[in-house]
Amino acid sequence: MSAAAKKHSGLKRKFTVQAAPGSEVYLAGCFTGWREKEIPLKDDGNGNFEVEVELEPGVYQYKFIVNGNWTLDLDNSDITVNGMGTLNNVLKVEETEN
Repeated sequence: MSAAAKKHSGLKRKFTVQAAPGSEVYLAGCFTGWREKEIPLKDDGNGNFEVEVELEPGVYQYKFIVNGNWTLDLDNSDITVNGMGTLNNVLKVEETEN
């Protein structure tokens, strides 16, 4: 892929979270308009949930929703206070050269 084409395509990022097997888990963030059920995570049967999302370079805030409860990504210590006085995770997506 050319450098010019790469600049216009999203960069894949994997999101993972542990929850009880069979849980209903979603990813929400500024990239979804904070809609609750737009990006479901898939359970491997052992409570390991994951999804891969394409994002353009930038800085994004997000959270997981596990069985209706908004929760932080405990594997990402980059957090910020949101406008509601609670915390969101922060993800920085940077263009990388190969």
